[in-house]
Amino acid sequence: MALAVAAAFAHQTGGGEVSGDALARWQATRLVGVALPAAGWAKEGDVLVQRLAQLGYGVRVHYASDAPTQVAQVRSLLDGGADALVAVPVDAGSLDAVLEQARGRGVVVVPYEPDVATDVQVALGGAA
Repeated sequence: MALAVAAAFAHQTGGGEVSGDALARWQATRLVGVALPAAGWAKEGDVLVQRLAQLGYGVRVHYASDAPTQVAQVRSLLDGGADALVAVPVDAGSLDAVLEQARGRGVVVVPYEPDVATDVQVALGGAA
């Protein structure tokens, strides 16, 4: 499994081989899932992804134009191993159940606000 992960990582980063240190850092990176509405959130999403990446987190961001799609995206983030979630619901209350499931799994759910990247860092106990 580790070799498959290393090969996939090398391919994604454009490299050939991945050193043991680079693979260990990649495996230890905490993943933050971000779920945002499609309408009007692209710029804010880019800023958030950049800030979280600067703090050393792996980030996956999804945009949705309707609630069912967004719920499916959040479930995908959870199934993909997200350690924390930042979500702005497309429709008020539409993510309540899936975010409660996330909390039940021990995933940190951080409400969106202007300095959410710092809030994620504090909630996860420091640097990535």
